[in-house]
Amino acid sequence: MECRAVIDSLSDYLDNQASHGNGIANNEKHVIEEHLDACPACQNLKLELIELKAAARELPLHTPPHALWIK
Repeated sequence: MECRAVIDSLSDYLDNQASHGNGIANNEKHVIEEHLDACPACQNLKLELIELKAAARELPLHTPPHALWIK
């Protein structure tokens, strides 16, 4: 698998790992994992994406004021 294909699938791959869901096929998961084991650039991107997702989960949730709601 080429880096571009892994990059395009990396978010879904990480979401699938976190939820233990069926977001991607097992064979695709295996191919992505093999690529990540062999490619330092994609490994770094994976770690950066994990950190970014963790930081986003810590952001406060804001509810818009009622004046902005559609009535």
